[in-house]
Amino acid sequence: MAAKENDQIIKENNCETKMGLPCVLEAFNSIFEIGSISNKCCGELVVLG
Repeated sequence: MAAKENDQIIKENNCETKMGLPCVLEAFNSIFEIGSISNKCCGELVVLG
């Protein structure tokens, strides 16, 4: 379930469409490791979104 929820969050923030798949994968790794997105690629979109 968590993977689907994270996927939805990323789609809502247009991270996948604006930043591309490598960013999405990095965001997933960050979420699973520390519970949030810490990379510069998607972090701003998630915070502002």
